[in-house]
Formats: sequence, structure tokens, C-alpha cells
Amino acid sequence: MKASEIKPQAGLHGNYMSFQRKILMRRWASVIKNAKHMEETLIVLMANPETTPEQLSQAAKVYASVTKQLHEAAINLDENIYNEGKPKAEPCGFCGSTEPLVEGEGAYPYCPSCKGV
Repeated sequence: MKASEIKPQAGLHGNYMSFQRKILMRRWASVIKNAKHMEETLIVLMANPETTPEQLSQAAKVYASVTKQLHEAAINLDENIYNEGKPKAEPCGFCGSTEPLVEGEGAYPYCPSCKGV
């Protein structure tokens, strides 16, 4: 898949567009515009007879990295839209539970499942 064809799934569903969602989708459109420009530049680079194989391999690595980052950004954007900007619950580092931490007076917050052990 080309980097310029990556689309967040949340941006395509639903009729309701909140203000935050509109801003996120506008920013996403700007990112995709830059990705299209990068693809056009890569085509020009490949067509240039003075381009060395090392330069082409470097460009391929950069393009693969950008594509991976765009996929990850689309996933993050989906989570942000679905969760309405609220952070996702972080799992416990010990047991993996996503239950809210227990906060006692004067005590450090701990996981109710494993008690932080």
C-alpha cells in the first residue's frame, strides 16, 4: 500500500463530526498531502540517471519508515476518535490488568489484582 492511501478507519464512519474530529481529519489530510509529495519526489529520484544504488536504497528505507509511522499514526488517531480524546487505560506492568489503580491515603497507588507484587 502506498503511504498516501493510508486512512484512519474512524474518520470514515459516522455522520457526526465533532470539532476535535474535524481538526484531526484536517491535520491528517495535510500529512497525506506531504506523503504524496514525497512519493512524487521519489519517482523523480528514480527517473534521474545520476542516482546511485545507495541513494535508492536509502530512499526506500525512508519510505518504508514513513509508511510504518503513518500506519501507527492512523491507529492512534482511531483510538483518539473512538475514546473521544480520553487516554486509554494502561495495563499493570506486573499482571496486565487494566482495572483502575487503588489509591489509599499516604500509600502509593497499586493494582487491585496483584497488589503490585
